[in-house]
Amino acid sequence: MTSTDDSLLLSNAIKRSKLYRPEDTCFLDDSSSDDDSDDNISIRDAVKQEVFKNNEYKMIQTQNRNVLCAGKSRSGKTTTICTIKNPCYTPDADSIFSGTYNCKYQTFAIKNQKQDKVSEYTLHIVDTPGTFEIKASSDKDTARSNDIIEDIIGKCLENEITGINLILLFASFETGINPQDIDSIKIFLKLFGGSGVSIALVITRADKHNRAWRESRRKEIMEHNELSELLKNENIKIFFMGCVDESSSVNMNERQLKRAYRNVYRMREELLKFIFEAEKRVPIINMGIAQNKIAQIKEAATIVCCSVDKVLKAQDVKSEDVDKSIMIIRQNSQYLRTNKAYMSVSDMKDIVSKFSTSIDKITKSTLPDDVKKKVVGAIKGNEK
Repeated sequence: MTSTDDSLLLSNAIKRSKLYRPEDTCFLDDSSSDDDSDDNISIRDAVKQEVFKNNEYKMIQTQNRNVLCAGKSRSGKTTTICTIKNPCYTPDADSIFSGTYNCKYQTFAIKNQKQDKVSEYTLHIVDTPGTFEIKASSDKDTARSNDIIEDIIGKCLENEITGINLILLFASFETGINPQDIDSIKIFLKLFGGSGVSIALVITRADKHNRAWRESRRKEIMEHNELSELLKNENIKIFFMGCVDESSSVNMNERQLKRAYRNVYRMREELLKFIFEAEKRVPIINMGIAQNKIAQIKEAATIVCCSVDKVLKAQDVKSEDVDKSIMIIRQNSQYLRTNKAYMSVSDMKDIVSKFSTSIDKITKSTLPDDVKKKVVGAIKGNEK
């Protein structure tokens, strides 16, 4: 076969593939010379190079960093996440009401613009609702129970986050270190601490201050009796963050504005480097918050199994005791369905097996069909 025939076959093969688009006149331009005798690169390699050159979708292998953001309401969690994505981020008008009412999950890769390449990290960030939540008066609830924080783990598992690389605890300390800030940190350390996961304390609203101010605040924190003890016990690092908001920048000249953005950029850079360095990933099920939830789910599943056995052993299926058992099955099964993300963790393997066995016992039993339907419907949540 001649080189011309070889070139023609390759060209036709490319056209039949998804890589070829007729409108891309620059792709495999037929105007190129057929005489490649003086070229050291083979025709096939030359075609490959042209394909790679015009490839729009390049796969890049990255390292994942799973980051959990937690802290008191209005402590700057969401603003920091937005500033990590965009150093020129400008927040909405300030409010005393928290902007995060439910757990939010975001993922994005970091691109190194200076080196014109994508950095080898993909961030998966979970933004949690704040402790001591304050809601607008139009809402029925005037305070948020901290129990909702337990839903964080369910959200992580739903997004296939089974381990955490880093926890960022947020506080502003604008008016000094107050008991509520310390209590908020205590809550999260109780739920997530002691597992070996990396933890950082991020002091927000530091954009109007220089490095000397930040070092002074760091010294004050480490000299605070209660707070310093908490940080030392978990080896917690201290970082600062902020953003250039519109109200403070509107009257700045160019030099002042550049200085403000440079300040934010450097704080952001330091925090990102710490995130990248957090290589160790701690399984969620090893954390206190997950252990508490798993224990509750196991208890609910055990109650369902025991109640199923009571129905199976009942001499009178029309009795009040059977109706009560079915009600208990219904209530606890609803709790299990709500927390179904936990059922996939390894600690739940035995209880899931027992739960499945209970359903089989009912379906294969000699109970009347209407009773079977009630029990199975109560378990699966599809009662009519």
